[in-house]
Amino acid sequence: MSFNYNNEVLDLLLKKTLGSAYTSADLVSGQETPVLPKIQNSQIFTNRITDANASNFTWSSTSNVTGGGTVSYLDVVTGETSTFQYIKKYEAIPMSVVAGTNNRAWKPTDSGIQEKFENVILGKPNFSFSITTDITNYTTIYSTNSLYKPVINNGVLVFLGNSVPTSTTVISMKEVYIYEGAFGTTTGMLISDI
Repeated sequence: MSFNYNNEVLDLLLKKTLGSAYTSADLVSGQETPVLPKIQNSQIFTNRITDANASNFTWSSTSNVTGGGTVSYLDVVTGETSTFQYIKKYEAIPMSVVAGTNNRAWKPTDSGIQEKFENVILGKPNFSFSITTDITNYTTIYSTNSLYKPVINNGVLVFLGNSVPTSTTVISMKEVYIYEGAFGTTTGMLISDI
């Protein structure tokens, strides 16, 4: 099946709604990895994600991650009284191609990071991810890149653009922000919040 951007985006949205990971429109929903437990209450971040500018962030010192890369937590946000130590910044996380996706879908190489990758903070410009590659003229690919159009969906990095990496391309997440706090409305919501 040839790649059709509109069909792929529709398939991604449908599978997200049904609660399964997206790697390719060639696979029907039952053939994709189910992530249904992440839907509904366990998909809600209990703790607040700051809207402050990224220049106001002070990160902790880094520590090594199993499988490669480093992690730090958001230590201080200038102008905020709340703490945000449940927001983690992962850097230099190695990625591996998902077989059968024509190199469009990639996952973290380490299985422990794969699970955490399902909770990437998305939709906030102060927490945009970026990718490091060995592609000529594209050593850094930002989440806004129109040629590759990288999207993270249910723990899978997908390239929806007209260009895709090759299977031999070395890809790592230069920076990706992951929520590692409490989940669900019951752990932090008061009746007066309804």
